[in-house]
Amino acid sequence: MLTDLILRMVEVLRYDNTYAFSLLKAVTTRKSAVIMLDGCRLRLRGTEKKDGRFEITVTRAGLQANPNFITDSYTLKRIMGGTITIDHAVVKSLLFVKAPFEDLMNIYRLTTVLLAEGPLNKHLRRLWQEFDETWEEGQHQVLGPLPLEQQKQASDYLLHAIPEQVLLTRIKV
Repeated sequence: MLTDLILRMVEVLRYDNTYAFSLLKAVTTRKSAVIMLDGCRLRLRGTEKKDGRFEITVTRAGLQANPNFITDSYTLKRIMGGTITIDHAVVKSLLFVKAPFEDLMNIYRLTTVLLAEGPLNKHLRRLWQEFDETWEEGQHQVLGPLPLEQQKQASDYLLHAIPEQVLLTRIKV
């Protein structure tokens, strides 16, 4: 199930977000990584075919394989739901990522794009909803990303903190 969701996400990125897809290619081409989510270990390999087509293969990883990415579904749901940041999860050891620095930066960029695109892209929302409904390991509250229209603006307090005199000031140019 997780394998299918990953492969479908790759296809969504391939056709809906070329920038995110280019980041995915930069992180995975000619490389292999083991991810572990709730104890489920998968090996991802990215290859560029002779015809120029990019492909990711996902296979089961053995217990002896050292994971490059470790988290649980509850942490992933909290990140996707916006209740914690990726940085917070890493600092609190809820998320472990091991890679060369350049790859870490591209992974961070890719994740940021996915978090920003998730509420806007109906295909990503559908994938997340399917993961949320079918992944059995983390029996926690549903925290999936809401569509943009349903999100509460969190930065309006900044506008309310500006004195009224400043807001009413007119500047002539």
